[in-house]
Amino acid sequence: MAHYKQPSGINPVSILLLLAAGGVVYAGFKFAPAFWRDRQVRGKLEEAVNRFWRERGVPGIEGVLRDELITQIREMGIDDPGLLVSVERTSEHLRITASYTVVVSHPGRKITTLRFAPSFETETKSPFD
Repeated sequence: MAHYKQPSGINPVSILLLLAAGGVVYAGFKFAPAFWRDRQVRGKLEEAVNRFWRERGVPGIEGVLRDELITQIREMGIDDPGLLVSVERTSEHLRITASYTVVVSHPGRKITTLRFAPSFETETKSPFD
């Protein structure tokens, strides 16, 4: 019967696994808030489309929606000076898009720039009309 040497508690594989786990935790800590805010922005875009349907006869509703979305997105903590919210309406579709960047800082003055452009689209012709 062969006898194998029991591996030590700390070996190259366990060190590699600990480093990988630490990297996953660090990435989650640094990037999860940005992606969570992106989900919240998507929810606001959907709410704006729903509001468009309720108030579609109001003149200039697209501009009102755009201005209110910009305010709501800024209140969420997205302070990108290049924030752009566009409301595109054709005879067949309505699309609302928010484009912005989030800068994530890392130790050693390193940064990561994340670009987001969530969009929500619907048909402008109601099947009930």
